[in-house]
Amino acid sequence: MTEIPSENLSEVLFKPHRSSLETSYISNSVETLLPKTDGTPRRWYREIERDYWGWMGLDILEIQKVLSDISGSENGRTREGILDTVYEYGPGNWVYEFSMLAEKHAKIAKSCEDAPDSPERREEAFIHFRRAYLCYALASYPHLKGDEMASHALMMNHVNYKKAASYQDGFFEIVKFKTESGVGTAYIHTPDKTKCLPGVIICGNYVSLATEYLRFYREYLYPRGIAMVTLDLPGMGMNSNIVLDANTSILHEGVLNYIKENVPYINRGRIGLIALNFGCHCALRLMLSHNSDIRAVCMVAPIINDVFLDVEMLKLASPMQRAGLCNRIGADAKDWENLIPRLQVFSAKRSGLLTGMKVDTPLLVMGASGDTICSVNDAMMVKSVSTNSEYLEMKEKTAFSLYTNVLSQLTDWIEERL
Repeated sequence: MTEIPSENLSEVLFKPHRSSLETSYISNSVETLLPKTDGTPRRWYREIERDYWGWMGLDILEIQKVLSDISGSENGRTREGILDTVYEYGPGNWVYEFSMLAEKHAKIAKSCEDAPDSPERREEAFIHFRRAYLCYALASYPHLKGDEMASHALMMNHVNYKKAASYQDGFFEIVKFKTESGVGTAYIHTPDKTKCLPGVIICGNYVSLATEYLRFYREYLYPRGIAMVTLDLPGMGMNSNIVLDANTSILHEGVLNYIKENVPYINRGRIGLIALNFGCHCALRLMLSHNSDIRAVCMVAPIINDVFLDVEMLKLASPMQRAGLCNRIGADAKDWENLIPRLQVFSAKRSGLLTGMKVDTPLLVMGASGDTICSVNDAMMVKSVSTNSEYLEMKEKTAFSLYTNVLSQLTDWIEERL
């Protein structure tokens, strides 16, 4: 047998078969992708979020180079005119290009590990392991269950995240916990394992993996002595084995119970929730069902009701958003019109979450007018659930100022109440 160089081993072992579906067709067998909301032709299936990727810690010039290589590829595409649908795992293919960039940074990080230990080398190793796991996250994006091409990238995202976390001050562990629907996985970071500190559980969204909050922890929570728990939503990432249904908080309820029983370094009386978009649905359920366990809650751009009842609003969802939602419930976006009634199970109003019980849990709701599927009405409905709530409109004009200002404000707010 010919020996395979170690640097090419993963590419050989995990190279998908031609029969595997190209990402844009997973849970989305429609023949033609919808144009953008402004009527212009769509060039990318995936939503391109350069500012967010740069804020997380990636090199924007490297990202732009990869996007240029993908768009300039002359290899075959499954959808004519849609740049990120090169189907063969090789140059021009989205998963391949971002995986190769991830591998480049993993190699640099490992070379730092091999050098004499010093604070500078440790920081450099952290930076490159972080870029490695973030690039693998991009390779997996939009993280659809059944995406064979992206499955190895998802696994390598997890592996490199563990390496990056090992260079972060404080303590890190991965925990497994039981739920009625199966075993869940969560990441826990704390500044000091020898102390009982307050902690926040992140309820993320369906376009971001649980590994994408390390900068938030490192720069905002860690300096204030606050622990962080992150986990993927049902049907996604490390929790793709859990099917999404009306009980959107099943995983977060499971990890909350696990923390109370098994994690002595997080103060069970000082646990908060930070939620984003669809994760606010999960946080709302958890806040209402475990009110005595939750000290404070912050929700950003909540998606809890209107988009699941307003057909015209739901139609504004991009092809990637449609496929992502359908992927979690085991459906196909091709049957979108027939699926719309099924999505009403996620309406907080229709399911009764917004009627009856009110709580006095401190609640900060942050929203923005003009958002296509995160309505101000949803934000106001969430705010009404607590008698001790505040609403803050996000008015920042650039993505970087949005991330910086919003994160600073919500961290200040939740720290005061934990």
